[in-house]
Amino acid sequence: MENMRKKAAYLQGLAEGLGISREDAQGRVLLQVLDLLAEMAAGMDEMADKVASLEEFAEEINEDLGDIEEIVYGGDEPASQAEGMIEITCPHCGENVLVDYATFHDEQELPCPQCGKPLCEDDSGEEG
Repeated sequence: MENMRKKAAYLQGLAEGLGISREDAQGRVLLQVLDLLAEMAAGMDEMADKVASLEEFAEEINEDLGDIEEIVYGGDEPASQAEGMIEITCPHCGENVLVDYATFHDEQELPCPQCGKPLCEDDSGEEG
C-alpha cells in the first residue's frame, strides 16, 4: 500500500515539474485527479492498518475461545462431537439417533430412522 502513496506522490511531482497549472481547465482537472489519487492511497493505507488490527484481534479472540473450550469441555470431547455428530432423542419413540451436524442443520425435517416421524418438533404452536 505504501507503494501506491509513493506512486501518487511521484505523479504529483511529475505534474509540478511539467509546470501543469491550475489556471487552465485541463490542468485543474489533472491536478484534482492527482489529489484524489493521493487521498485514495492514504485511505487505503489506513484501511490496511485497520484490517491488520482486526485480524490480530480475531486471532486473540480465537485463542481465548480455545482456552474457554478447554475449561468447559476439559479437553475430552465425546467421540461423536469430535467426528461432527450429534445425538438426538426422538420425541415420538425415544430412540437415540446419531446425526451428522451439517445434515441436521441443512435438513428441514429429518425423519427418525425408527418411527419415521420428524426428529425435531415444530415450535410454531401447531398441533399435529
